Amino acid sequence: MTTYDVPRHPATASVAAVGARGHETSTSGTASARLGWLRIVVGILSRTVLGTLVGLLLWAAVPAVIGWTPTTVMTGSMEPRIHPGDVVVARPVAESSIHRGQVLLFQDPDHADHLRLHRYDDNGQGTQIVTKGDANPTADSTPIDRSAVVGVGYLRVPYIGTPFVWAAGHQWGHLLVTGSALMLLVLGAQADRSLRRELKGEGRGEGGAASAPEDATGTSSATGTSGASVSGTSTVTVSTGLVLASVAAPATAAGPASRRSTRLADRRERRLRRLRGAAGTLAVAGLVGGLALTLVVSGGAGAAFSSQAANKTSSFAAASAYDCLMPAVTDSPVFSYGYNEGSGTSALDSSSTGRAGTLSTGVTRVAGACGSSPYVTLNGTSGAVTTNAPAVTAPTAFTVESWINLPANSTGGKIIGFGNQASGLSGQYDRQIWASSTGVITFGTYNGGTKTVSTTKTYRDGTWHHVAGTVTAAGVLTLYVDGAVVGTMSNAAGEPMTGYWRVGYDNLSGWPNIPASSANYWFSGSLDDTAAYNTALSAATIAQHVKNGR
Repeated sequence: MTTYDVPRHPATASVAAVGARGHETSTSGTASARLGWLRIVVGILSRTVLGTLVGLLLWAAVPAVIGWTPTTVMTGSMEPRIHPGDVVVARPVAESSIHRGQVLLFQDPDHADHLRLHRYDDNGQGTQIVTKGDANPTADSTPIDRSAVVGVGYLRVPYIGTPFVWAAGHQWGHLLVTGSALMLLVLGAQADRSLRRELKGEGRGEGGAASAPEDATGTSSATGTSGASVSGTSTVTVSTGLVLASVAAPATAAGPASRRSTRLADRRERRLRRLRGAAGTLAVAGLVGGLALTLVVSGGAGAAFSSQAANKTSSFAAASAYDCLMPAVTDSPVFSYGYNEGSGTSALDSSSTGRAGTLSTGVTRVAGACGSSPYVTLNGTSGAVTTNAPAVTAPTAFTVESWINLPANSTGGKIIGFGNQASGLSGQYDRQIWASSTGVITFGTYNGGTKTVSTTKTYRDGTWHHVAGTVTAAGVLTLYVDGAVVGTMSNAAGEPMTGYWRVGYDNLSGWPNIPASSANYWFSGSLDDTAAYNTALSAATIAQHVKNGR
C-alpha cells in the first residue's frame, strides 16, 4: 500500500465538501491504482527479461576467463541440436581424451582463420579425425589432425549470438528491430521507478506524521472509504481501494536547522541514486562489450548446411538421400550445388562454407533417381540461383565448373561467375563461364581488359556436357569441356574485387561471344553439380570429376 501525504489548510475545511466529492475521489483513486499496477507489471517484466539476457551473456562470456572458447554458430550444419545463433563454449582437452561422438571445435582445414563445429564421426588415416555435421548427409571432405582441435563442446547458450549471424548476413533490419526492442525494455524497466522511490521515502519516515495514528498534541486520525471527519489539526485519511491517501497538517513546524538537514540528506540520496544508476549502466555496457569482443576474437563456428533435417519415415526424404545422389564432395569447394533436394526453393550447399542458394521463380526442378541425377532447368528469362551469404574476396587462383545441357533453342547466358552484386546486374564481373546464343562456350577474366578462351564448336545439342575453367596463382587460364583442354592463356589473373558467386545470371556487357541481347544474359538450359573452388584444380582432377559423372 502506498501512502501520499498532502498538506491541507486547518480545520476550516468542510466535511460535507469532502463527502460530496467522495465519488470523484474514489473513481480517480481506482484509475490511479490501475495505472500503478500496470507500471509495476511492466517494470517487473522488463527487468526480468533484461536480467535473463544479462545472465545468458554472462553464461557465454565468463568461461573465456578460464581459457575456454565461446564461439557463435553461424550455420545450420549441426541442427537440430545446435542452431545458428547459439553460443557454444568449448573446453580444452588433451588430444588423448578426444573420442568418437564428441562435438569438436577445430580450425577449419579449408579456410584459414576460421573455426568449424562438427561431430567426431570416424577415424581417418593415422591419427586424423573425420568430422561430420549432424544435418549433413556425408562426412566433411577434409580430415583434421588432432592438434587442430580447439576444444570439446561443453556448454550451449541458445540464440544469444543471433545478432552476430544477422550482422554477418547484412540483415540490418533484424538488428534495428532487436535494438529498438532492447531500448523499450530499458525504458520499461524504469516504468515503476517513481513508485519505488515513494516507497523508499516512506520507509525512511518521509512525509511527517503519516505513519502515526495520533501524536502528542492531540492530532486525531479519521478513516473512511469515501469521506472523512475533520476536527482541529487533524490528519484525514481517505482510503480509495489500493491507494491510501493521507491529508495531514503537522502539529508543529520544523525548525530551520531541521529543514536544512532534511534537504542535505535528500541531496545525498539523489546523488547516490545517480551514481548507482551510472555504475549499473557501465557494468551492463562493459559486459555486453566484453562478450562482443570475445566472440569477435574467437570467430564464428560454421560449416556446411548441406541437408535438411531428414524425416527417416518419409519415402521422398529416403529417395533423396540415396548414396548415388550424394557423392562425396572432394577438393574443398567454396560452394557446391547438387540440386538433389527434390522440392522447394533451397539449393543446399554440400561444401564446408554453408553458402546455401535460393532458386528464383524461373527455375524448375527435374526429379531423378539412381542412374539419373536430379537437376534444374532455367527458363532464360528469370531463372537463377542467388545466395544471402556474405560477400567474399574474389580468389586469385580458382576453379569454376558445372554440368550443362543446352537445348537446340537455347539463347545461351551466364552459367557461373563472380560479380560485385548479389542479384541484378553487377558493375564488376569476371571469373565467369557463359554460352553464346549459338552454343559457343567461353571462359574469361578481366583486369584492365578481357582475357578469354572460347570453344570452336557449339554445344546446343540437348546432351549433357561438363564445363570448367581454372586460373592458377601465376595467372594461367584454362578452359575445359568434358575433361579436355580447349585452350589456355597467360597473364589472365582476375581483377581484385569483393562480391558474390553467381549462377544463371549476371552482366556480360563488353565481353566477346555473348548472347544476342542483355535480355539473354539469363541462362537458358539445364544445370547440375555447379561448384567453385579457391584453387586451380589439375587437369587430372577435372577429368576425374567428368568420370564421376552427374
